[in-house]
Amino acid sequence: MKKIVSVIVLFSFLISILFPPQVFASNYDADADAFGIPSSLGKITASKYYGGGEIVINIQDLHCHAQAQRNISAILGRLEEKYGLKETYLEGTFGQADTSSLTSVKNGRLDAALEVLLESGYLSGAEYY
Repeated sequence: MKKIVSVIVLFSFLISILFPPQVFASNYDADADAFGIPSSLGKITASKYYGGGEIVINIQDLHCHAQAQRNISAILGRLEEKYGLKETYLEGTFGQADTSSLTSVKNGRLDAALEVLLESGYLSGAEYY
């Protein structure tokens, strides 16, 4: 029985190496350059075209990691420049973001306040954007 299981596992590994899942998937061939996103900001790990006129982009992130959040902000900025980004949604949120506490920051210190919030993990890349 051990030999049979071993042969099946070996065969499965060989199939996955020789024929990766992308061969069987009908994914739209997209890369980050097509969207104007440099590889230093992120990479497209999967895509799927459903034939509609709208595009939904899911950005996975490393929570509470300041540089990852800055990269997300930069990705959103590029998408807005190129495509006129209309809406941004965050996982686990609803409604409009309340920015009233940030609008009270005066004397050009908003950038510094945003950096502190980003570095401490209280601000996401989409909120930073």
